[in-house]
Amino acid sequence: MQDGSRHAAALLRKLGVGRGDRVALMCFNTPGFVYAMLGAWRLDPIDGIDVDENDPAEILYTSGTTGAPKGCVHSHRNVVRVATVLPRTPTGKIQKHLIRTAS
Repeated sequence: MQDGSRHAAALLRKLGVGRGDRVALMCFNTPGFVYAMLGAWRLDPIDGIDVDENDPAEILYTSGTTGAPKGCVHSHRNVVRVATVLPRTPTGKIQKHLIRTAS
């Protein structure tokens, strides 16, 4: 996880992404999504701030298989739980968990 996110951060820097830039990710449910997200966060780490665990942290969009794509709001608690569970997930099972949490 650390190596993948470091690699993604280096690639984003090489592409000219820097402090304060917004990064949009569009990709399939793969470990690469997590690496890219964590890599973007590595570009501009911030000091700890106070947030409520139920406050919105990110919006992930559905594929729209049954209608128009919809934005699914994930709370800070959702994001932290996924980040703490994935490193303990055996190799090969990550995609299964991503599909369950991001869909």
